[in-house]
Amino acid sequence: MSQAIQNMIDKSDFTHNYQLIFDVSSQRPFGFEILFRSYHFNNPETAFHEAFQSDLLYSLEITSINKAITQIDSCILETDKSFKIFINIFSSTILHNDLLPAMESIIANTNITPDKIVFEITEHDKTVDDALFIQATERLKKRGFHIAIDDLGKSGSSLKRVIDLNPSYIKLDKFFANGLNQSFAKQTMIQSLMSFCHEQDTTLIVEGIEQPDEWYIAKQIGVTNAQGFLLSRPDTLQRAMESLRIPL
Repeated sequence: MSQAIQNMIDKSDFTHNYQLIFDVSSQRPFGFEILFRSYHFNNPETAFHEAFQSDLLYSLEITSINKAITQIDSCILETDKSFKIFINIFSSTILHNDLLPAMESIIANTNITPDKIVFEITEHDKTVDDALFIQATERLKKRGFHIAIDDLGKSGSSLKRVIDLNPSYIKLDKFFANGLNQSFAKQTMIQSLMSFCHEQDTTLIVEGIEQPDEWYIAKQIGVTNAQGFLLSRPDTLQRAMESLRIPL
């Protein structure tokens, strides 16, 4: 399996889809999440698991990022100024010594600046040294990159990490959006987190909006940013960029 992963990396034999993330007040997208796809694996998580087992996780992630950024740059117009690019990334890759110089090399000859890029930290390896991890995220932030915590509320993504990392963005696990219209407890929890995020100058994104009633209640309780199949399904880069450019 390690040879199959290596071949996929060497040939960049994968693609990406892009899912829009919305500002609720304007109902306009302000960015998109890059989603890894490969016909070699039905589930992208399987590809990354196999890469991890073969000690090729960093290589796969940085190759994937390089391909996506290159393609995004080829579509950028001068008017594309404020959108954010959310990139899923594992904790071990954040810690890798080559990540920062690799990222600066990737964007060096593009129209993409560090402030457009949001590293969306996925699963947290419990063996990772917390102090070293915080230092690694701080180095990225000092160079202008943003940090997001993904799936807050899911196992492995805790409130402690929110305090430790002081991220620019928090993405709330889709559990909270599922049946939001029927759960006063979920509504109250989201409102409490929004209040916290407001005080910390952090943007809260509610993921997993799939039903009209969930979307209605999200707006009613003051959710400011959201993502989900009801709003936008993963699509091609061209269609994502076209959606970002639709005038108000």
